[in-house]
Amino acid sequence: MVKFWLHISDAEQLRRFKRRAKDPLKAWKLTDEDWRNREKREQYVEAVEDMVARTDQPHAPWHLVPADSKRYARVTVLDTVIERIEAGMRKWGFEPPPPLSHDDDG
Repeated sequence: MVKFWLHISDAEQLRRFKRRAKDPLKAWKLTDEDWRNREKREQYVEAVEDMVARTDQPHAPWHLVPADSKRYARVTVLDTVIERIEAGMRKWGFEPPPPLSHDDDG
């Protein structure tokens, strides 16, 4: 099992909300409830900290990923999943294939 928490800062969340509110193709995704919940951000942060503390286990650790940069977060998640799959393969006696070099992309 691989668990992730993608953390977005308060400032980045606000920036994304405002940008989404102005975009007619995405504004429908943003509701009054989202804005109300944003006012409870500190409570959500406490709840997340409690969740991680209670459910972080050696066999299923949390991976806390800074996600202000969507690209960084996505690459970090992919890298982590690959690492966990390869570790599982090794645990069961399978050697993962070597990474492709750029010459092999053909």
